[in-house]
Amino acid sequence: IMNFAQIGISDCAKGKSETLKEHFEDIFFNGKRLSTLISDLLDISKFEAGIMNLQLEMWSVHTCVENAVTATRGLVAQKNLVVEIGGAAQEESALVDARRLEQVLINLMSNAIRFSPEGGRIVWCFTNTAMLVCDSGITTPALSITIENEGTNIPEDELEIIFEHFVQGKDGIKKGGGTGLGLTICREFLLPLHGPIHARNIANGKVAFEIILPLWHCFSPTNL
Repeated sequence: IMNFAQIGISDCAKGKSETLKEHFEDIFFNGKRLSTLISDLLDISKFEAGIMNLQLEMWSVHTCVENAVTATRGLVAQKNLVVEIGGAAQEESALVDARRLEQVLINLMSNAIRFSPEGGRIVWCFTNTAMLVCDSGITTPALSITIENEGTNIPEDELEIIFEHFVQGKDGIKKGGGTGLGLTICREFLLPLHGPIHARNIANGKVAFEIILPLWHCFSPTNL
């Protein structure tokens, strides 16, 4: 950021105004990356200190996904990507912190954009399912939210470790960018909601990330 600012100052002094737009774009891009890194580090610190407070309310998960797609539409346009959002599941309202959930979805969306080829397709899907909550022995109705993107498969030995702090897969390192914290934050945000997240490979080089949210408001003894 400082280097590009210094170059811009020098160009102004020399009357080279035609390059200023490019310098400002570089400053903005790198400033945004720095802001994201600081925000991610602060969130991780809050988790480790046990001071992350969640505001739980009933929210439409389908709407949260739509908001995440809207928030990243500039990145989508840059790569000419096609984004499809499947129809809402029969039961798709969950007890969540909507702001935190949207951050998780934005992280997943940004990840999908980053690894998608030019003109590729990103697809969101919703499915009603059921899940066993931790070691409680309780089974409850749940909602599966899946995002699929084209590109290259993740090596099988990286499917779990990519959720660890500062870990990037080999393909991620090659593509540059990223802090290695986005997927960690997804996992940490979902832990208080008992919502697991995992990645899997699909045929033809596609990759899918799936979140499963328990629908506590649907719970009844008949679900045991």
